[in-house]
Amino acid sequence: MFSLKKTYVLLLDELKHFKKNPMPIILAIICPIITWCILAFIFSKPIISNIPVTIVDNDNSSLSRTIIKNLKSIEALNVFCVTSDIHEAEKMLMNGETYVVVQIIKDAEKKLKTNQQADVVVFYNSAKMVYSKVSYKSIATTLLTISSSINIKRMMATGLDFDKAIAHVSPITTHVHVLENPYFNYGKYLLPGLFLSILQMSASYSALFIFRNRRKYDTEIYIPIYVHKLSYLISRLIPLFAANFITILFLYLGIFPICGVNISSGYFYLFQYSLFFCFVCMGMGAFCSIAFKNIGIGAMVLLVLNAPAFVFSGYTFPCWAMPPFAQMFASLIPTTHFLNGFYSIYLYGEPSFNGVIPLCFIGMVLWLGTVALFYRPGDWLRKLGKDYKDYLDKKIGKEDEIYVD
Repeated sequence: MFSLKKTYVLLLDELKHFKKNPMPIILAIICPIITWCILAFIFSKPIISNIPVTIVDNDNSSLSRTIIKNLKSIEALNVFCVTSDIHEAEKMLMNGETYVVVQIIKDAEKKLKTNQQADVVVFYNSAKMVYSKVSYKSIATTLLTISSSINIKRMMATGLDFDKAIAHVSPITTHVHVLENPYFNYGKYLLPGLFLSILQMSASYSALFIFRNRRKYDTEIYIPIYVHKLSYLISRLIPLFAANFITILFLYLGIFPICGVNISSGYFYLFQYSLFFCFVCMGMGAFCSIAFKNIGIGAMVLLVLNAPAFVFSGYTFPCWAMPPFAQMFASLIPTTHFLNGFYSIYLYGEPSFNGVIPLCFIGMVLWLGTVALFYRPGDWLRKLGKDYKDYLDKKIGKEDEIYVD
């Protein structure tokens, strides 16, 4: 049976004991906010620029000087060293002093004058994936522009006007429109997924204490056996959900604007969706709290589920490209399904129900499993302490006494 009076008394008692053991609130609010602030500081400049580039000029000609001048004018690149020693440049690349080496081969200009191809070699470290992608795109675009300019001048020297020379050099004009992240702003795509993965971890770990005693070193399950179970459960859920609500509010109104995560439309819908996601994640912690007698084992199970979320959720590597077993494991992680709907709204500004159904299914399984174990009597459940029982007898009344096994 549900009693509003019992729920109110238990809720006040729960809030009072947070002063003695604030760990659930610390996990729900303090830890994620501190982590988000650190990440916001780290990714304060999400647009990639000033990538260190070394140029090896073995030609020392007007062509090589033109290439160097054009590369220096690109904001994404920082041409900090021009040398003629390829071995020195290779050492710098291996030591991490430079990310890209551009080598202009000897007699490049001479070959051009005799209608031969000039060679420019680009070395980069593919381990620095994002940097190499941005730098290669910038260098390739610059060299293509210079090459086209040379060909246009050749055509004009034969008597063609400028427009016809361009049409001859580039008979097909390509217009490329890059969706989602045209400037390789890793903050735009990476940060939301990273923040929400941390939210999954903080929400699930905060709920790990729902069915635990408030004593500092007592890790056994703590649950009433017969009377007012629903009131007990609600009184313990309300403060934790309120704490996670505050955390999500801070994320959307504070962290996202600071990091430049602009959600033009569907902001309120995403906020509601995040609250639902948080409730599902709390179900992970609640289930582990009651399913495992020792809280340490429950924490390890949560770690196994939460830690891979950074990789398997799909925001760093697409799920469809993973091996079958990895895809199956990813389907068990709430963040995977949540991000499917989140990115559809965040990037395209269109309502989407991607991931809602599987997220509902995961939440239903977790919470129904928790409730089933919660209403299952047995001597494996921890008995209430006499001091707590006397306190409730005084507050609620003898007729509503809590019975234990």
